[in-house]
Amino acid sequence: MAQPEHLLLAGRTVAFTTPQTTNGGGGYGCRLGTLLRQRGAHPLPVPTIAIRAHEPDRLRHYLLPGAHGRTQRVAVLVPDIPTPAGLVEALGCGSGRRVLCPVPDVDGLREQPVVPDFLAGLEAAGWVAVRAPAYTTCWAGPGCAEALVAPDATAPDAVVFTSSAEVEGLLKGLDAAGWNWARLRARWPDMVVAAHGPVTPDGVRRLGIEVDVVSSRFSSFHGVLDALATTFCSQN
Repeated sequence: MAQPEHLLLAGRTVAFTTPQTTNGGGGYGCRLGTLLRQRGAHPLPVPTIAIRAHEPDRLRHYLLPGAHGRTQRVAVLVPDIPTPAGLVEALGCGSGRRVLCPVPDVDGLREQPVVPDFLAGLEAAGWVAVRAPAYTTCWAGPGCAEALVAPDATAPDAVVFTSSAEVEGLLKGLDAAGWNWARLRARWPDMVVAAHGPVTPDGVRRLGIEVDVVSSRFSSFHGVLDALATTFCSQN
C-alpha cells in the first residue's frame, strides 16, 4: 500500500547543516527539523555555521534622514522569482535613489558571491546600494561535523544544504576532524545530496560537491523536501 504523500520521507535519516538557534526563538534550522519530523523522517542536525544577531541600533544610522516613524510609506515587495536577481528586477530602475540592504558580515568564512552580485545588480539598475550589516555568519567550530564522522554516527539517507556557507563550514569541520568530503562520501555512498533554493546549488558545486537533488520550488523548505521524497520514491 502506497504511503500518504506527506509521509514519503518516513524512516529516512536526513542530515541538514542549517544553523540552529539557542535562545528558544525558533529559526529556520528548527523549522526544517520540524517539517522533517512531520513527514516521518529522522532529523539529524549538523549545524556548520552560526548566526549572531547585531544590536538593532547598529542599523539606525543607515536609515534615510527622517525615515523614523514614516511607516505609512513602507510597502512589501515580493518578487515573482525569489532570488536576489529577481528582487533587483522587481525593484526596477533606481534613478539614483538609495536602497538599504541589510546583509550579513562574515567571520571565519569566505563571503560567497551572492551578496556582492546582488549589490552590483542594484547599482547596475541605477540604485545607490547602502550595505548595512544586519547579522554575522560565522563558522560553527571544529566539532561541527562530529555527527557525520563519529564512529557511532547514524548513516544519513540524505543531507540538505540551504546555503553555500553551510557547505564551506562543513568542509572546514571535516578538515578539522582529519576528514574530507571524498572520505565522507566513501563512508556514506548512498547519501543523497540536496540543495535548497536556486542559488545554493551553484555555490555547492563551486566548492567541489556534486548535487543530486534541487527543488523547482524554493519559496519554502517544502519544495526541497518534496523533491527529496520524489527521489527516494524513484529508487524503490
